Amino acid sequence: MKQPGFYFFLSVFLFIGGIRSGFPVDKVTPTNVFDYSLQIALDLQKSYPQAAEVFFLEGNVYNRASKYDRAIEAFKKGLALKPQQPDIIQLVAFLYNKTNQFEAAAEWYRKSLAIEPDAPKGNERLGQALVQLKRMDEARSAFEQEIQHNPQNPFSRIYLGERYFDVGRLKEAREQAETAAKLDPKLPEPYYLLSKINRKEGKTEAATKNLETFQDLKKKEQELISQEQTPRSDQEQALLTAAITHYEAGTVYYNHGNRNQAESHFLAAVSLDPKNEPARLSLARIYQEANQWPKAVSFYRELTVINPKEYRYPYQLGLILATMKQFEEAQRNMETALQMSPAAVDVKRALVRVLFMSQGDMRKAVELTESVISVEPTAEDYDLLGHAYFTLGELDKSLAALSKAIELDPDNSTYRQRYDKVNALRNK
Repeated sequence: MKQPGFYFFLSVFLFIGGIRSGFPVDKVTPTNVFDYSLQIALDLQKSYPQAAEVFFLEGNVYNRASKYDRAIEAFKKGLALKPQQPDIIQLVAFLYNKTNQFEAAAEWYRKSLAIEPDAPKGNERLGQALVQLKRMDEARSAFEQEIQHNPQNPFSRIYLGERYFDVGRLKEAREQAETAAKLDPKLPEPYYLLSKINRKEGKTEAATKNLETFQDLKKKEQELISQEQTPRSDQEQALLTAAITHYEAGTVYYNHGNRNQAESHFLAAVSLDPKNEPARLSLARIYQEANQWPKAVSFYRELTVINPKEYRYPYQLGLILATMKQFEEAQRNMETALQMSPAAVDVKRALVRVLFMSQGDMRKAVELTESVISVEPTAEDYDLLGHAYFTLGELDKSLAALSKAIELDPDNSTYRQRYDKVNALRNK
C-alpha cells in the first residue's frame, strides 16, 4: 500500500491543523470556480478602483475561463490606467490572435514592440500574425528583426527560413534551418524545412533522410509531452484555478501594503493547492518581514521540500535561523545552498557572518571571504577577512586585508581604528 507523502500531510495540516484563510476554499467546484474567482477580482476593484493591477487580475480570470473578449476588455481598462505594460499589451495581442482577429493582433504586437523593441519573441509573434494576414514581406522583416535581437531563438529562424523558401531564397532558407538545428538538436521542424529545400533542389536522397529525422524527432517530442502531462480531474483544475486567483489577489494586496488581506489570500492559495510555490514563498516573506520567525522557518522548510533545486530557500532559511541564534542549523542550510550554487556570493558572505557569530571555523571564513574577494571585492569583505586573520593570530595578513579595506573606503574610521589596533599588537 502506498504510504501518504509530504503533500498529504501538508494538506491535512492546512485544512485541519489550524491555518485558516477566511475564504470558503472547501466550496470551490468546477461549476462555481469562475464566479468564485471573479468575485475576488471585483472585491479588489472595490478596494483599489484606480489600480491597474485589479483590472489585469480580472482579465486573467476571464482569460482562464476562455472568455477572451471580456478578458481583452478588462486588460484595456487596466492599460488605460497604466499604459506602459508591454507584457499585458502582448497578452492582449495574443488574445486577438487566439480569436482570429489578426489585424488587431498585429497592431497590438507593434504597440508592445514600440515600448520594448527587443522583447523576446515579440517580433516573432508579430510575424506569425502577419503570416495569417498573408503579408509575407512584413512577416519576413519581423522574423529578421527577432533574430537580430534574439539570435538564439531557433523558432524564429525556422519561420524566417520558411519565408525565404517561399520566395526561392533557398540558400538563406538552408542557413536558417541548419542554424536552428544546431541551436536545438531535439527540434524536429528544421529537418522538415531542410527536406523541402533538398527536394526543391532535386536532392531526393537527402530530402528523404531529413524527413525521416523529422519524423523520428517528432515522435520523441510527442512521447516526452505525453510523459510530462499529468491528467487532472475537473475538480483538481478548479482548485488550481482558484488558487492562482488567490495568489494574484494576494500579490495586489501585498503591493498596496495590506498585509492581512495578502496573508489571507496566500493562505487560501496554499489551502487549495499545497504545491503552490509562489504563494508559499510570499507567506514566508510576509512572516520574515514581520519578524514572525517560527512561521517563516516553517514555510521555508516546506519550500526546500517542494523545490529542492532552489538554493535561495535554504539560504533564506539559514538567514532566519541565524537571527534566531540557531547557528548550527543556520550553517547547515547555508552550506546546502552553497553546494547547490557554488558561485553564489551572497550565500558565501552570509555563511562567513554565521561563522563569526557562532565563533566557528575561521579558516573556512578566510577561504570563503577570499573566494568572494576574487570575484566581487568590497571594503567590507576585506574588513571581514582582516577580522578572520586576526582571530587566527595571523596579524600581518590581517593588516594587509585591513589596508585594502581602507584603500577602498578611506573615509571609514572603523577600518582605520581596527588597523591601528592590530598594528599596535603586532609591534608589541
